[in-house]
Amino acid sequence: MAGFIGGNRLEALLKLDQTVVGLDNFATGHRHHLDQIRAAVSAEQWARFRFIEGDIRCLDDCRDACAGVDVVLHQAALG
Repeated sequence: MAGFIGGNRLEALLKLDQTVVGLDNFATGHRHHLDQIRAAVSAEQWARFRFIEGDIRCLDDCRDACAGVDVVLHQAALG
């Protein structure tokens, strides 16, 4: 969510008024990217975003992020 690809996907989905849950450990992303996205969308759109600071290697983090979710878009990768 806080990297280049995930951040662009987040902004696009929020602008489409989608509800988004993001999971990121900031291994390659940056918190200021989330601040930039927040500034680019409306308050109502931002309210549709729930962020979890966690790791896809942690089963509990994944379960939390996927609870009640219909679609998973996996953007986590290390170069």
